[in-house]
Amino acid sequence: MNIDNTYTSSINQFYDANEGFTKGSLSKIIYKPYKNFRPKEVIPNNEQEALLLFIQKCDLAIQDLTLYLDIQENDEKVLKMLNFYKEEFNKARQKYLEKYAPTTICQQTNTFKWNDEPFPWENR
Repeated sequence: MNIDNTYTSSINQFYDANEGFTKGSLSKIIYKPYKNFRPKEVIPNNEQEALLLFIQKCDLAIQDLTLYLDIQENDEKVLKMLNFYKEEFNKARQKYLEKYAPTTICQQTNTFKWNDEPFPWENR
């Protein structure tokens, strides 16, 4: 019986966080293009959107790599990659908290900025 080597330790089976976010998965094995659909990269309009997008990309990377490590827990290269994205995620989320607002309800803050600016539907 031949063993499929699809899931052997290989950092090359993952996209980076940018391409993975655009395609919806970091795994090159899982991603299958739909007909002629070509994913488009999300372009932020300002610094706040760019930082939030970076947080989202890191979050997807953390989720996908954690799922992979559930079945390949001894893959040191992927574990290092996961730890890198966790560090970047935490730094970016802290920066976003300090500069803009919490990204989750669990983040502690002494002020609430949501009421300082107009809501998107107010067109101010």
